[in-house]
Amino acid sequence: MIALFVGILLFSTGDNRSSRSYSPPPGITQPAPVREPVVLQPPTYFDQGPALVSDMATEGSGLYRERPNPMALTFREDIVRDAVPFYRLGPFTTPQALPLILSAPLNNQFASLAPDGVKLAHLDATNGTLSIINDHSQDEQIYGLEYWQPDQNQGVFVPRCNARMACSALHHLQPGKQPVAYAFPKIDDESSGGHWRFAVSPDGRFLALANRQQVITYALGRPNSPLATARIPEHLRGYAIEALSLNNSASRIFLSMARSENYGVNFDALLLELTRDGNQLIMDESFAEQARLAGTQVLGAYHAIDAEGSTLAVAEYQEHEINSTDYRWLNQPVTAAVAYPAISIWQRDELGQWRFSYRIEWRELRGSRKLQLSGPRRMALFNGLQLNNRKVSGDSQPHHDFQLSADGSLLLSGLETEERNNRMTASAYLFDIRSDNPGFIGRLTSRVHGERNWVKTAYPDVRLSRNADYAAIGWFLYEEQFRGKELSQSYQIEIFRLPEGRATPALARQTRQE
Repeated sequence: MIALFVGILLFSTGDNRSSRSYSPPPGITQPAPVREPVVLQPPTYFDQGPALVSDMATEGSGLYRERPNPMALTFREDIVRDAVPFYRLGPFTTPQALPLILSAPLNNQFASLAPDGVKLAHLDATNGTLSIINDHSQDEQIYGLEYWQPDQNQGVFVPRCNARMACSALHHLQPGKQPVAYAFPKIDDESSGGHWRFAVSPDGRFLALANRQQVITYALGRPNSPLATARIPEHLRGYAIEALSLNNSASRIFLSMARSENYGVNFDALLLELTRDGNQLIMDESFAEQARLAGTQVLGAYHAIDAEGSTLAVAEYQEHEINSTDYRWLNQPVTAAVAYPAISIWQRDELGQWRFSYRIEWRELRGSRKLQLSGPRRMALFNGLQLNNRKVSGDSQPHHDFQLSADGSLLLSGLETEERNNRMTASAYLFDIRSDNPGFIGRLTSRVHGERNWVKTAYPDVRLSRNADYAAIGWFLYEEQFRGKELSQSYQIEIFRLPEGRATPALARQTRQE
């Protein structure tokens, strides 16, 4: 049974002020006409194939904190032993240099909080060697790790936070140098620090930051001279930034935004495209209507683009319904909005307009279930408690956190997870999405076996390499031993060399919608 995690969704409701109106970029006219779509249906975890086989695997472990008094309300008596990898894999090119960011968290509930600085390391998956290449553990800074990203050299981008657990700036940490801070020119409400995103262009030359109030772009190395800015319109107050991306030249920026209450019952999402014009960003809000005319039933809160911004993948939901019988929270029945996940693929035509290509669907497949409507996991310094005795953390929605290759030819889905009979399983699906020969390539799966009584929380993650030659998938397990006196972490990571031939018609189950 595919895991379905029902929890309380916290969406920002702060005030958004708009200083000017917006109009679509020149050349955008009517939405693309509806065309008969091709539907690619991947096998679920319960199907047997095709399953890709990993080429190499590595593992490691470390004791990061000792607590002489586990019942103490403070951590002042803790003994910090070592830094351990955070559970998000960094973008990589070769298995010999898989980036990991290291810290000594307070415990598994604060795994995303680095209270004593960070280190950047490269993991060599061929021999298990972990090499520190950038040490900023003496900066006396607090960092939030959820969206961390390495640069093209030996630096790392990570949000800087404060003791009130609000993160208001992006630090670029380079070896032997002081942190370089990129910030919003003005933050009306500092509490919005937990509701912002940043993104680095695929070529590493530009940055984009977005919160509930504004969007801003920088050229790398120029933190005091923003390239362009825009205010989020007033009517979008209450929407949270769920995904942010930009192309190589930072000429186009994309934002997935969503709001939700009552377990997805009031869910609403949209995709904004901003085009840079001088020092301004011109905002286009028309994509939701285009998607509706192309058959989208419920627009999701995630997207991905290729390096040039000419291929777009967008999260969707299908066969939406309100369910008042099957879901509970704290042993009380709740009403939730549920639907099947899907991903739509779009191509930009010669006039600069988006044209719908086809959908990747999970509905009507053996083992698939409807999922709660929600946005992807947000940056949070407090990871929360596991109140349902589950160890696996995540939303198990394959249309969240998916990735596109730089050339727009491959799509790697987000993770589906399962926890059953002392076995934890995570799977992702790889697609060839070239418009001339779309198809399903195969499934990547990683499992954790055996009794693990000390494990408190388990985080899976998957990452497509920058050159799309490899994919990495693995687990990060946070453990407490001796009644909470020793806090440790272990990880296991597998590397897959992706097939050169890509998809064939035999691997793709293609049907036509009537």
